[in-house]
Amino acid sequence: MGLVKVGQRVKVKSLGIKGTVEYIDHPNLYRDHMYPIQIILDKPYYEPITPNSYMYRTDLGDINKLKSTTHLGSPYRREIKRFLRWLDKL
Repeated sequence: MGLVKVGQRVKVKSLGIKGTVEYIDHPNLYRDHMYPIQIILDKPYYEPITPNSYMYRTDLGDINKLKSTTHLGSPYRREIKRFLRWLDKL
């Protein structure tokens, strides 16, 4: 598993859910017990009990990079563009 970047699409092996890397704790990246990678998931990982559970922290061994090689930048870029389009309609 190579290094991941903020904004990169990944799949969490233990959950089977895709998401976007939001934060990387670089000083602790190779300390798996510190869960150095924060991911915003596409859907909640435990919806019956906590329907807003989109944020997930994990380590390098629990993620697979997806084939998309483009660097997306901010994980909120899509939401910002959607909001700006909505403002233009006003």
